[in-house]
Amino acid sequence: MFFARYLQPENWPDLAAGIPDSLIPPTTAELAQNLTPEQQSYLGGYLAGVPAFNDSGKCRIALRESPPDLVVGQLLFYNDNTREGVGDLHSPSVIGTGGWQDLTSVFSGGDGILYAVNPQGELLFYRDYKRDGTGDVNNPKVIGLGGWQRMLHLFGGDPGVIYAVDDQGQLLFFRDYHRDGTGDVNTPSVIGLGGWQDMRHLTYGGDGIIYAVDDQGKLLFYRDYHRDGTGDVNTPSVIGLGGWQDMRHLVAGEPGVLYAVDSQGQLLHYRDYHRDGTGDVNSPQLMGNGGWQRFSQLTYGGNNKDLKILYAVVGQ
Repeated sequence: MFFARYLQPENWPDLAAGIPDSLIPPTTAELAQNLTPEQQSYLGGYLAGVPAFNDSGKCRIALRESPPDLVVGQLLFYNDNTREGVGDLHSPSVIGTGGWQDLTSVFSGGDGILYAVNPQGELLFYRDYKRDGTGDVNNPKVIGLGGWQRMLHLFGGDPGVIYAVDDQGQLLFFRDYHRDGTGDVNTPSVIGLGGWQDMRHLTYGGDGIIYAVDDQGKLLFYRDYHRDGTGDVNTPSVIGLGGWQDMRHLVAGEPGVLYAVDSQGQLLHYRDYHRDGTGDVNSPQLMGNGGWQRFSQLTYGGNNKDLKILYAVVGQ
């Protein structure tokens, strides 16, 4: 395809226009739309056969095409259906068709809620009503009127809770009382008095647990005991001895589960078995073989029936 695209035969000057710059061939569905009935017969019933096999309980293997081409600005929906750090997480559904790359932060608030910050510094409220990989997540509502672009970290906590780190390095506690896209989220409480600006990653692990990665690459365990905007979150325990600073993303999933994307673009599954600030979190399972470095945002979306949801935004 490279030679046909850039060194096309002299008697076929229009060939280059038929091959995209990406050199990625069209899908079988796209091919079928442009083939004559005689040409379609050479597909050998593939388009009808794959769904038939996959819907049959007698078929012991799953057949799939390669995942769709990723387009900058899409919001993707993944299902971790094994939930144990096994298998290969692939083949996302597209539930946001564009523009998500312009948002400086995207994180989950549970129950299908996605919070985001736009370039104007407004806090936006989205809802993924279906939570099954279908539909289009769009039409956000503004619930924070400005200044959110100055936050160094933003992540969701318990339902309605938003944690943030401001440019002074303080850990802030906000509450979205309505959780329906109305009201104005403002007037935080300070629950961390300083130093939080040095953290590479911050994520909420449930039950008041906050995981952090410091600038030495250690994985830290904090506990917000009050979980109401009072107290001081401090004095972490070290539960990962080094190397965590190289992770492109770190998000907590189910209690004790940590998803991470390493420098090779692999998706890793860790487990914090103790969840009390003891032990060493290491020895990950490989869940995504590559390409995860393309995502500018990654967040865990919770459960929906038997689904464990990860949302990702395709970056530049």
